[in-house]
Amino acid sequence: MLSNPSKKIQAILPSLVILVSVFSGYVGFGMAKVSAEIKNPSVCRNSGGEWLTVDGGTCACPYGENTAGTACNSQPRNDADCKRIDSEASISLTDVGALCVCPSGFFFDSVDGCVTQAQIDCESSGGAMSGSECVCTGSREYNSSTGKCEIPSVDNSAYVAGPCEVAGSFLGIPTWYRGLSVDTANNCEIVLDTDKLSNTDISRTSVNPLIIVAFNVIDALSRVVGILAVAFVIVGGFKYVISDGAPDRANNARKTITNSLIGAVIAGVSSILITVAVKVLGA
Repeated sequence: MLSNPSKKIQAILPSLVILVSVFSGYVGFGMAKVSAEIKNPSVCRNSGGEWLTVDGGTCACPYGENTAGTACNSQPRNDADCKRIDSEASISLTDVGALCVCPSGFFFDSVDGCVTQAQIDCESSGGAMSGSECVCTGSREYNSSTGKCEIPSVDNSAYVAGPCEVAGSFLGIPTWYRGLSVDTANNCEIVLDTDKLSNTDISRTSVNPLIIVAFNVIDALSRVVGILAVAFVIVGGFKYVISDGAPDRANNARKTITNSLIGAVIAGVSSILITVAVKVLGA
């Protein structure tokens, strides 16, 4: 048994060092975890925040962070949280919790503050408000009856039948624009809906026009292969006629005919299927 106090301290000192180290490590891990969550884009967005890429990534919370600092508050805590977004907004307690409300005729948005229904309709349809007017982007046009930006419909009745619309093929080989809308009254210009160029959905109402162009190119190649296959059938028949009964030459001729017929059938079926697809998906 140790009677000297200094010896007692020396005896328990290693244990104290270990406890302090473990506690410091635990606290440090907890702080690192909180910091990682604050800087996590998924946590930020899932809790109603907006992830900003400035300064290495920060989370902008409409109603501030929660007490633990790990996520955004889902509801305003007081009137100041609402007025921080829009000075005209105020807090209101409802059955579903605290909400920010705006004066009559306006709706609260956690990003833009108090907005009108016209602004909501404009921005939700791909436009942007400029003063009191809705400015549409791309090929969209403003529809005053709906208050939204919409893709104008193509009036096919204004088209006049012309050679580019009637033909659709050259020497039996389809043109690349077959199945697309063609403005024959305006130098046979192809009408492409630019809003569908990035669409991968294959349906009649939303098909990407580039898919139809690709189908036409494949169909054209299939028909060229079919024509060549028929030509080789004729060549094989000519070789068979002039084989003069020689077994090797006759077998080679028969193989040429057989392979050519298989190629012609495959090319023909492929062309039929693609033609049907273009008619179904085309304009």
